Amino acid sequence: MVSLSRAQDILRRKRGGTGAEAPILAVAAQKGGVGKTTTSVHLAWSLAKEYHRKVLLVDLDAQGHVGAHLLKHARVETTKKLGSCLMERRGSIADVAVSTNVDKLHITRPDKGLHHVEIQLNTKIGKEFVLEKALAPVREQYDIIILDCPPNLGNLTVSALVAATAVLVPADPGHLAIQGVEDIVETLDLLDETFQKAPELLGVVLCRVDRRSRALNQEIREQLTRIVPGSLLDIVIPAQSAVARAQLKGTSVFEVDPQGPAANAYRELTEMVMGQLSLGTRVARVRSA
Repeated sequence: MVSLSRAQDILRRKRGGTGAEAPILAVAAQKGGVGKTTTSVHLAWSLAKEYHRKVLLVDLDAQGHVGAHLLKHARVETTKKLGSCLMERRGSIADVAVSTNVDKLHITRPDKGLHHVEIQLNTKIGKEFVLEKALAPVREQYDIIILDCPPNLGNLTVSALVAATAVLVPADPGHLAIQGVEDIVETLDLLDETFQKAPELLGVVLCRVDRRSRALNQEIREQLTRIVPGSLLDIVIPAQSAVARAQLKGTSVFEVDPQGPAANAYRELTEMVMGQLSLGTRVARVRSA
């Protein structure tokens, strides 16, 4: 995998001066239900709302959960689908990115047809690079691009990893998460060997953690530390009912419980991402009253 110092040097060169390219963060997990989309949405929200960065959140999951999470804030400004954009020879994400009523946050609309795109990519030459090509025209328009990957290691996820500057891996404190993290690490190594295009592993973050299950949590942490030494984050996203309430309301936990443990954990995660991806000097957050 690309070393962190090398990735940061490349990123600094790209972002130096006018026309800087936005870093691309893939949020990837091999299994569903680990908090992948919730993490993507809250990172995007915090970066845009509290740190005033211009963010594009790309929903690569055919389930369309990004749109559900942000239902209260989404605006319909295009009828074109992301899948069509990816399959076109000169397709651009610019054709499917829409604004929200969260200042500086843009998203792609849900596309259930991505299931078919996953299959169609099997026969496409250069399928690993379709997302990188589609993102290229918009990288100078944003401060960061976040890719919410499907809950598998299929064509769309591999294309996202090839396009990405860095990858963040959410995992739940369960034994199935261990296998999922191992598989992603193996995929990153394979991409590095094959294309010299592997993103930096920004870290593995445990989500939906019940702090009362101390023995299980410690066991999972020890096993993950052996798999990704130095990459298991100390930041933990706690299990909290406010997150589920926010999802039901189509908004973020920053609106439902802005000073709660989940909101504060996501802020801490955002600050880590900003530092690792060189997103500029820290600015004062605009906290909800």
